[in-house]
Amino acid sequence: MLYFPDDISDAMSICALRFEGYKYEEFAGISELDVTGAGLRQLIEPIVRTLMLHADDNLNFAAFFGLQRYLHKWGGEYCTKYSDEHIVYDFLFLHLYNRDVPDDFGNAEYCARWQREFEERKEEIASFVRNSFRRKGRGEKIDSAMFNGQTRGSTMAKYKEELVSRYWDYQQRFFPQIEDYFDRPFFPDGRPPVFLEREAWRNIIINPNANQQEIDRLLALAPDRQKWFGSMNSSQALALSVLGNLSNSGFLDLLADVRDDEGQALLGRAALSADGFAMEFKIKHLGEPRSTSLDGYISGSYTVAIECKFTEADVGSCSRPRLTSADSKYESEHCDGSYSKQRARKERCALTEIGVLYWRYVPQLFKWESDINLNPCPLNTNYQLVRNILAVGVKADGTISLDDGHVVLIYDERNPANQEGGNCLAAYMETRAALREPTMLRKCSWQRVVQHIRHKEILPWLTEHLVFKYGL
Repeated sequence: MLYFPDDISDAMSICALRFEGYKYEEFAGISELDVTGAGLRQLIEPIVRTLMLHADDNLNFAAFFGLQRYLHKWGGEYCTKYSDEHIVYDFLFLHLYNRDVPDDFGNAEYCARWQREFEERKEEIASFVRNSFRRKGRGEKIDSAMFNGQTRGSTMAKYKEELVSRYWDYQQRFFPQIEDYFDRPFFPDGRPPVFLEREAWRNIIINPNANQQEIDRLLALAPDRQKWFGSMNSSQALALSVLGNLSNSGFLDLLADVRDDEGQALLGRAALSADGFAMEFKIKHLGEPRSTSLDGYISGSYTVAIECKFTEADVGSCSRPRLTSADSKYESEHCDGSYSKQRARKERCALTEIGVLYWRYVPQLFKWESDINLNPCPLNTNYQLVRNILAVGVKADGTISLDDGHVVLIYDERNPANQEGGNCLAAYMETRAALREPTMLRKCSWQRVVQHIRHKEILPWLTEHLVFKYGL
């Protein structure tokens, strides 16, 4: 499968958003009442059909803008890089990346971002996109699982759009001085509010009456912040808001009464206490170059690893199939997504080749064998869940236990990825079915957890803000 690194995808998006496509749509008289982007689609379709550009570059800029909106927000998220739409999107980028947008339709903010973040690298970025045509090969044009999750008017797009609208309402209510807290003012491009780096801690819901010591104690639960911690879409910020506040307020044992989706005790036999609870807990005995970091971890004779998801489209896949020729490790570690010997490696797994111990233990915890070829590799799309299982199933001394711990996946039930046909649900079901002890993997929605907190009538400031900010 062909993937573009995040920085390349971001560069292409910024390049497209330099042009005010909706403004041009109205100017050209091709807009339709109450149908956003309908005129832009008229400009996109002939290029997709013939791969011939318009003679007027304003039309090409508008089509490029419209494709960016379609592929990343308005229903085309299920199109893979092999799709006609993505091929045209790449084609338009290569035609327009070195051209200035006309003054009448230039978006000052995105023009500035392009100049600041990508102008010096534009030839390197363009070279990567050009080379992608040579290595594209063949593949499915549609991600079937995502497509199924986006039927009935693109439910994923609607889900995200409704959340983003709620976030901006939350910003206006609780952070009205927008320039003091956020990296940019409101702009209707589907991007959630993102706190300035120095203000990112405010993305956690904190007791309004908390003193500085209490705030510091909550922040100390996650000293290693993820890349997008400042975004209101951050699952880490949500996890700290809920689990962190429960722990620091002495109410973590409340979770003992919560049942998972199958009716089992969510945390099993785990002994619940603030002293035994950690967030961003590192597992250091699996031979990983970068240790597995658990969103939540309950230690003791019975351990629980908590994997927190929110708006993610999948549970976390293996990075090796996503390596590109621009990556320094591409020649030695790239994988085609199968568990088989590749690129003159001695081992079937590129990670095993560099000393990672996953496949030493996988056959003892799962029904997957390590001495035969597997296509696709079962760890590819189930990677993060498998790492969590290994974290609780493999002890520091290398011994295996199937009954001294389990993993809990906490998810947003509104997210189409967690519904029938969604990537997250599919990964969960496949991983659980492969376990020798299926109860080692459980799941529960944020809605169920928050409802339980609300039912117990504790931390009302928390449950109130969870409604305002997330609709939970």
